[in-house]
Amino acid sequence: MIAAGLLSDRFGRKPLLIVTCVLGLVGAVPLFWLLKQHSALFAQFGQLGFMLVIALYGGTLPAFLVEAAPAQVRCTAVSFGYNICQGVIGGLTPLIAKLS
Repeated sequence: MIAAGLLSDRFGRKPLLIVTCVLGLVGAVPLFWLLKQHSALFAQFGQLGFMLVIALYGGTLPAFLVEAAPAQVRCTAVSFGYNICQGVIGGLTPLIAKLS
């Protein structure tokens, strides 16, 4: 995540977030295929791939969110918006997974 923050300082937040989203969309199928293999080595490569995508996204997103909000309401806007989304999406995910 620290390396992702340094990369976002060098190349910009939005380009790095776009690249990360594209990597997540394009790389999901091959990475899940690796996870499904019977070899532990392939499964570890699949986990490593997902970890890299999540680390790139997670290292860039906080700086992007802070820069997107005006200084007067930055703390409230970022914390309220981020935590509401995390609570709704992250909180309902186990329920939906159990029901399906």
